[in-house]
Amino acid sequence: MCVKKKRALITHYHCHVDPQSGDAIRLRDLSETLAEHGWEVRVFCGPSSGREMSSDELLDEQGIQFKKYSATNSDVPFELLMFRAFGVNCGLWAPQMPHSASESDVREAWLYSCRELIETWKPNHVIMHGLFAMSEPVMTMATQVGATRIACYDTSLSTSEDLYADADITLATSSHQRRRLHHGLRQDSLLLDPLLPVRRYSCDVNERRESFLTFVEPQTKGIWIYAKIAEVLQYRRPDIPLLIVGDQNVPAYLESTGARISTQRLTFLRQHTITKEYLNETRLLLAPSVAGDTCNPIVSAAIANGIPVIGSNRGTLSEVIGDAGLSLNLPNQFTLESCELPSLADISSWLEAIVLLWDDREARKQLGQSGQGRSRQWSVKPLLERLESL
Repeated sequence: MCVKKKRALITHYHCHVDPQSGDAIRLRDLSETLAEHGWEVRVFCGPSSGREMSSDELLDEQGIQFKKYSATNSDVPFELLMFRAFGVNCGLWAPQMPHSASESDVREAWLYSCRELIETWKPNHVIMHGLFAMSEPVMTMATQVGATRIACYDTSLSTSEDLYADADITLATSSHQRRRLHHGLRQDSLLLDPLLPVRRYSCDVNERRESFLTFVEPQTKGIWIYAKIAEVLQYRRPDIPLLIVGDQNVPAYLESTGARISTQRLTFLRQHTITKEYLNETRLLLAPSVAGDTCNPIVSAAIANGIPVIGSNRGTLSEVIGDAGLSLNLPNQFTLESCELPSLADISSWLEAIVLLWDDREARKQLGQSGQGRSRQWSVKPLLERLESL
């Protein structure tokens, strides 16, 4: 008897291969995990990335080969970049002249293409993420073909209720999010344990060098805090090598903070999707996030590889770190909108924690083992069973 594969379509206007978006990384992990377990998965995404580069350049940067097609929908000329990444067929829709059409016209053209795909392919599940203005029409399309409507909790839209109210189920990335959905909306949700596909996240113990204190830099999640920490460490503990992972603008961002940092004494690495390549070099991971709700797969990957994490206690991050590192306080005035360097007193506990764990191999070992022990309990089985039952 031939068993028909489950079909899942993941839709979001954000670029699926943006290496700096925690939400995009989560969706990549989800699509790859489903594909690894026998699902037929497709992705239809938009060009939004917050990066100052074209969709072509973003794919080229990551070595992803693609084919490009041109067409017009709703009088909006667009390009469709087709590629296969992480075992999944993907389509990236991008307007050819983004500034020549209104935002509403571009949105309608993207939705028209999305509707064609849903009506033609007829997925069993449609997984949506992002702006309500885009996701709400997609929910209607899913209903019309009899597909289950699954919403992904969007960390940047955590106060929006409309997106989740009409979904059959919502995927949450933390217990904090589940509680919020349950108590605020009485909404059924499914907790996604960290999904960490082996080929991108699992370090080979024989290749681990543990050379750096590493900071993976989304500009909005702590670069001002990091800049001050780096400034002090460079003159107090110049023996601690600093690795910062991000885009080509990182040196300029650091200089704009006014911190007295020698960029020649920092090691920079362009951010990409193969996370294990820089985790192999990491002794400690620094996560000074100022975000109120934090979706951070890099922290989960570090924990699974036995790397201690020193992070803030903002939002869900302390829940993720648990006994695999240290969760430290940041003064309330440091937010996503603030642009000021902390004082030495503001980061004193961070400096003490870094020095302590950098020098104490046994303490690092205990935290690493605790984190790895917890990560072995992370399982994709509940997710697959629940999706199968919908």
